[in-house]
Amino acid sequence: MIPRTTPRTLPRMNRPSRTIASLLLAAVLGAGLLAAAPAKVHAYDGAWQQVATTGTLPSARRDIAAIFDASRDRVVVLAGDGRTWTRDLGASSWTLLTTAIYGPSPGFERAVYDAANDRMVMIDSNLQVSTLSLANPTAWNFQVVGGTQPTARTFFAVTYDALRGRLILYGGGPYSGVFNDLWALSLQGPMQWTRIQPTGTPPPGSWGPLAAYDATRDQVLVGFGSTTSGYDVQNRMWRVSLSGTPAWVELNPTGTLPSPRMVSTAVFDPGDDAMVIFGGYPGGGSDTWELKLAGATSWVGLTPSGSPPPSRFSAVALYRGGTNPSMLLYGGFNGTSALSDLWELGRLVPGTVEGPALQTFSPAGGVVGDAVTLSGARLSDVTSISFNGTPAPVEQAEYGSVLTHVPAGATSGPITVTSPAGSSTSAQSFFVGEVPLVQSATPDSGRSGETIVIGGAHFTGATTVKIGASRALSFTVQSDAALTVVLDSTVTLGTVSVSTPAATGASAFTVRRVADIPSPLLHFVRDVRGDQGGKVQLSWQASDYDRPARHTVTGYRVWRRGQTPLALADRPSAASPALAPPTEYWEAIATLPAAMLNGYAYTAVTASDSVEGDHAWTAFFVQALTADPIVFYNSVVDSGYSVDNLAPPTPAPFTVVYSAGANTLHWRGRTLADLRGYELHRGASATFVPSATTRIALVADTTWQDIAGPHFYKLAAVDVHGNRSLYAAVSPQSPVATLASFVRADRTAGRVTLTWYSNGNAGLEATVYRRTLASGWEVAGLAIADGDGYLRFEDTGASDDERYGYRLGITEPEVGEMLLGETWVDALQSSFALLGIAPNPSRDGRVTLSFSLPASRGARVQLFDVAGREVASADLSGTSASTSRVEFGAGMRLKAGVYLLRATSGDVRLTRRVVVLN
Repeated sequence: MIPRTTPRTLPRMNRPSRTIASLLLAAVLGAGLLAAAPAKVHAYDGAWQQVATTGTLPSARRDIAAIFDASRDRVVVLAGDGRTWTRDLGASSWTLLTTAIYGPSPGFERAVYDAANDRMVMIDSNLQVSTLSLANPTAWNFQVVGGTQPTARTFFAVTYDALRGRLILYGGGPYSGVFNDLWALSLQGPMQWTRIQPTGTPPPGSWGPLAAYDATRDQVLVGFGSTTSGYDVQNRMWRVSLSGTPAWVELNPTGTLPSPRMVSTAVFDPGDDAMVIFGGYPGGGSDTWELKLAGATSWVGLTPSGSPPPSRFSAVALYRGGTNPSMLLYGGFNGTSALSDLWELGRLVPGTVEGPALQTFSPAGGVVGDAVTLSGARLSDVTSISFNGTPAPVEQAEYGSVLTHVPAGATSGPITVTSPAGSSTSAQSFFVGEVPLVQSATPDSGRSGETIVIGGAHFTGATTVKIGASRALSFTVQSDAALTVVLDSTVTLGTVSVSTPAATGASAFTVRRVADIPSPLLHFVRDVRGDQGGKVQLSWQASDYDRPARHTVTGYRVWRRGQTPLALADRPSAASPALAPPTEYWEAIATLPAAMLNGYAYTAVTASDSVEGDHAWTAFFVQALTADPIVFYNSVVDSGYSVDNLAPPTPAPFTVVYSAGANTLHWRGRTLADLRGYELHRGASATFVPSATTRIALVADTTWQDIAGPHFYKLAAVDVHGNRSLYAAVSPQSPVATLASFVRADRTAGRVTLTWYSNGNAGLEATVYRRTLASGWEVAGLAIADGDGYLRFEDTGASDDERYGYRLGITEPEVGEMLLGETWVDALQSSFALLGIAPNPSRDGRVTLSFSLPASRGARVQLFDVAGREVASADLSGTSASTSRVEFGAGMRLKAGVYLLRATSGDVRLTRRVVVLN
């Protein structure tokens, strides 16, 4: 199969101006003196028609041998299976010549019809000549040929010199090169090869050329084909006169040239004095062209009616003479499979008048004043042209083309040409626009696959966007003033050019493509906050090959540096070669799939945590993986360390028993995996700050006995990583420590003020919860301990006629939120309410209670110690006064400790906690 190749672009040939006769005709028509005039008619602007066939078809094969048997009006084909078939054009089916069997084919054959001897002469790529008698086709006969034998070749061209009764062979070549030689094989008498050696500059060697005999001028026409075995196709033509001294003469036809091609097909029609070609590789497709030889040689693109044959090359074209001349087309190759269909292109009946046919125009768009070439057929008598209804000038009108310019006021739309015989309108629209203005790029750089916004004007209808020498880039027009363009790997650095069918505009600035970075970019290795240590988080930017534009990265592998083994057993034995151990060791700990994300993260485990005096650094790197196991991209190595961020819970409750012999301290222990122990500090006042000089013990036990004396103590739990809990503090006046205890509540209109005490924990944060008798607990706010350990909170959202309960929630690591005992505050207008406890805590063993009590009711007030024993009680009688008081400890002072107060009046019960200090 012949591969595709891109035909080279040839410059347009200069056209002669219109003839005087055509100008006079146009002037007469313009003056209205003639109603109509016959348009020029070309013979092969007839109609394509597939020759209908029934029954079995010949075996299909490309590069086949076929002739037209003029004496019997039939086609003769040597098929791919070596059998010979005929098709009488007056019949409806093919006929197999069962007696004419040809041997194995070398792969390429061409044939001519030897009318003088009524036979088919076939030559193959070994230059073996065989003949088949058409009067008695019993067998193919191999011929012995004299003279100097041409070099064996393939993809040559043959034609028949009817004046001298000989076969003419031109060009072709082996796969290592091509030929430009011309040979004659005599068919009259003994067959003999003779080389024809014309004078002048010969054409270049040609592979798959055309050849046709012009009987009118006794000359051979050759051309097209590839000038190398690499398919460098051309569209040039030469002639060689066979009378007198042969000489090479290159033709320079006017008109639009067919695209360069090879293995096309051609016939010469003496009645039309022209050569007709069809198809070819690569650009031929299914187009039909005529090289007119009368007068100035010119190419004309034909527009036959009917559906043309499907695109093909290496077919066989045959001239059918007689009263109704035509071109027959058989077989060929469509790039995928061989064909065996038969087509006929008939000539127009003489005298037929047809109007112009506008097929294409070039360029596809432009600005006012730009030149535009219209191409088609029967355009030499065009009298007017319009661009979407706007008249345009007619210049240099020829049969196959006419020149014009974009007129002022033109708008985008189809082009129409008109002659006396009719009008033709283009199927495509011509684009009328302005030169694009490229004014900005945001941003002015990016990687492959990223989008840049181009700002400017006249972008509507844009067809191509490039940056520097890049290929055409993918883009989207957002509006006439903006478009987006996607960078690709062909962009380096250059100006931005935007093309429309009208024109191309370029920027004054440049845009740069930033080189892709295939390696992932490791941003950081950080401790995972709020955990017990042992983990770090890696964060990295994706590889640039993990993007839609170049999605070759399939995943990411995380590597962690291991510890270098030090044991001698890890080294090579004495029997092993003396190899030095690696300087470092790496272990793969995770593989993540690539998902075309901008960034990735992974939480990795470390071998150890940071401790005091040693950060325990751990090194990592990330590897971008591809489908090829030996192609990967590594990030740089980075390191980090894990930290235990959670302190142990406070060892509370914490109590001290002061005595003359010793002070005995006890606290609640905690079961923690990383607990180092408990730090006990001793000071001279409640405000002492714990430090190395105040620490008296670091123990794992929950009991300590200290020297006697009125000392102040503070206790904290500490873990192996140096995290310390909140301090629990005790003193001679407060020998029992909790995180916080209720002190008092004061209520005024629209406000409840509450106070708690947490000795030794300045800055302690606690959540204040509130509820009513009919509702559940809800968060009321946050209380923070001041420098003296007092937590104060004002509830400004309390309703005056509602009774509220309050409690504190303190969050401890590993324990969670600890909820302290609740306290209730009566409504401001309550018939029975505790108005206050003073002082609380008490420092002199006396407590005074104030109640709001109506005159008609009494109340009982009881004081209990922490064991639940009643210590004191009092009864209140209703009086005319609105406030009643009770004092406990006036006679015998209350001992230091925590007490529970209960006041009951009817179905209302009030409870409070009271603290007494020494």
